[in-house]
Parts: sequence; C-alpha cells; structure tokens
Amino acid sequence: MQVDPMPSVLLLAPISAARTSNDTVRSVDVTLSTVALAYTASSATALPHGADLRVLLALTRHVTEAGEVRLTVPALLQAAGLGYGGRQHEALFAALDRLAAVTYTVHQAPAFLGLTGEFRLVMPAFRLPGGELQVEVSPEMLAQVLRVRANPAPTWRPEIPSSALALYGVLDALQQLPGQAGSGALSLPLLGLCEVLGLSGRPDNARRALLAMVEELRVAGYVSRAQPVGQGRRARLEIADAGPDAESVALLCGDRVSRSRATSFVRRHGAVGVRQCLDRARQVRAETEARGKQVANWTGLLCNVLDDPDRYGALVAPVVPAPVAPPSAVTPPAEPDVVYGSADVIRLVRALGKGTLKEPHQEALRQRLDGGHEDPQAWGRRLSQAVASDTIVEVLEQLAQELTRVASPRTGDPLGQDVLFGNGKQRSGTLEG
Repeated sequence: MQVDPMPSVLLLAPISAARTSNDTVRSVDVTLSTVALAYTASSATALPHGADLRVLLALTRHVTEAGEVRLTVPALLQAAGLGYGGRQHEALFAALDRLAAVTYTVHQAPAFLGLTGEFRLVMPAFRLPGGELQVEVSPEMLAQVLRVRANPAPTWRPEIPSSALALYGVLDALQQLPGQAGSGALSLPLLGLCEVLGLSGRPDNARRALLAMVEELRVAGYVSRAQPVGQGRRARLEIADAGPDAESVALLCGDRVSRSRATSFVRRHGAVGVRQCLDRARQVRAETEARGKQVANWTGLLCNVLDDPDRYGALVAPVVPAPVAPPSAVTPPAEPDVVYGSADVIRLVRALGKGTLKEPHQEALRQRLDGGHEDPQAWGRRLSQAVASDTIVEVLEQLAQELTRVASPRTGDPLGQDVLFGNGKQRSGTLEG
C-alpha cells in the first residue's frame, strides 16, 4: 500500500498490529528511545486492529479541511485496498464501527503530538441519500492530518506491505519528532515496541511477529539494516539507517528499473553514484544515436552501467588540469598610518605629476579638495598605492582627464577661465597657465 507521511499520532500505534482481537481495553506504558508513551484505549465493542489501519489511512487521505469524508463504498474499498467482495463490504463496515467506538486517554506523550487528555479517531459513519458514505474525522485527528499536509509532498511514496503498516507508522512518526528527523538510526526496546504495536501473547511469538514486519520493511526499502541485539527484557531493535535515498530509488523506478534492483543499486552506489551512472548511460545513448543507431532497451543499458560502472567509466572522477599560477604581482607595502590633508595631496601631485598635471589642473584639484568635493585621505592613499604598484603615470593621466571634464572653458571666455561645478552651484576662477 502506497502511503503518505504518517500523522504523528500513529506514534501511539492506536490501531494494533494484531490480525484478530476481541480486547476492549488496552493499556500502553513504554519508553521508545527517549520518548515516553502512556495511554489507554477502551471500546464498548472491540479495539481497532489489523486492516482497520488501512481504512483509517484511506479516510485521512480523502478528508476535507472541514473534517468530512464522502466516498462511495466501492471507492472507499479501493482506497483501503480491501477488494470488492461481500466479505470486504462486511469487513469495511466492521472496521468503521471499531474506529468510531474507541476512545483514547493519553497519560503521557510528547508535546509535539498536541494531543489532549482524551481523543477519538472518527465519528460513526452514515449513508447519504445518494448512496455515499459520510464519515467525520475527529478534531484531534484532523489537526494531525492538516499538519502533515502543510509540509511539502515527498517525491517518493514507499510501497509498504499491509502487515507492516503499524510498525511503519511508529517509525515514521519517530523520525518526525524534533531532534530525530533525518538521523535514520534508532535503538528501540524490542518488548516495548511489541507492547505499543499490540502484539500480545508469548514474548517469543510477539518477537517473531515484530521481526517479520521489520523484514518486510527492509524488503520494501524503507529500512536498510535492522537487527535485534540482546536477549530477554534487554533486547533492543537496532536500526542503523532509514534505508536508501528515496529520491534516487524513485529516479530509477521512473526509468522502469524494478524497485528491488533500484534499492540495491542505491545502496551500492549512493545518491551521487546513481546520478553519475544515469548521466553516463544518457551519454552512451546520445553517442549511439549520433552514429545513426538506436538503443533498443534503455532500461537494460542503464542497468548495465549500474552493474559495471567501471566498464563504462561512469564513476571515474574527471581529470581537471591544475590551474596555472598567475604571474606574481608586486605586493604593495603596508600602508602607513598617515593622515592626508589637502596640502599633502597637492604636494604629492606636484612632486609626481611633472609633465602630466599642469598648474591649472593642480589648482583645480586644490579647489575641489578645499571645497569638500574630493576626499584628501582617499586621494593620498590612491597616490601612495600608485607609486608602490608603479602605476602613478596612469593614475595621474586619469586624474587629468577627470579634472578636464569638471573644468572646461566656456566659449568666449579667456583661456584661463574655468567653470567648476559642485553641490549644484557654479563657481568661476582663473586657472594659472
């Protein structure tokens, strides 16, 4: 069954994984990792179990923001993956009755779940005049569903076996808890996990049923390495990681690679390696088509590259030539802690600008420095750096051009007459020449 991200309330495993059950009361008091859970489930008929979880997930997938679900019986059966026979109809209505009759009283749970002391899953279902079923989801359950929908939808939805849905819900909800998301690794008490999942009976039978669900999740690609450690009450389930990169698996499945082979390839090469192999396979296909031929089996070519990447050179790191070191430039000396004034700048210009800056330019620069249009400190540093980097001639020529633009004679004026502009005001003065 393809599932969306689980509502975090399923950390409580409110629907037991038992295939059959006549219990009307179930109490849970365990600690999973660092999470303490304690609640009581009670019902006047029988507690939800087994395939009831599939019905609940189908309802949460189709519930509106108003908390209502309206589906025909065949549509709900299809959404829950129950089939269409008479027995399936009977099983559906029995599941709806159990989901509506149970009440949960929470004694201890993470604040992240946002659960009140007492909550329910759904309200009793009834038929509309048009034949549709109408089911109302409880406010607590609706809040959980809307919180999940507010997050970006995943690009890949795992195909989880129905018999392992309850365990998947607990593990997925644990990964959503603050501080746990993305860590992948989990260490959970084995007997405590059996208690949460409602696997009653002899401890060895409960353990065997739990490990069967773990194996189904491993085959589905949700977990990669998981094994029990220890014996008796100290036994723990060690999950080393949360399975291969889901997007990489989906990428390969989109090219018609089977899910089992895609999972194996991603575990072997990792997300980066898979994309390198995919790029190389596309390159081989393009080269083949450039020679006037066609690739008859694209999926086969892709699997060949993933099976033997060395043969195709898919994982060979590209040879990048070493960069040529640029010619060493003259490093300017450290600037002395000098404060330049207008007179200092003019003195430097006169000493360095012979043949480049005439007396009219020097006088124009002095007027701009005194008038506050230029920063003496900035010009002093600029001239000092130009001397150190042997670019003083170019800097002075640029300075002469700048002064020529701001001090140009008007038509009919004497050659020595300049017009200087600054701060929106016009000033005139006679330039020495």
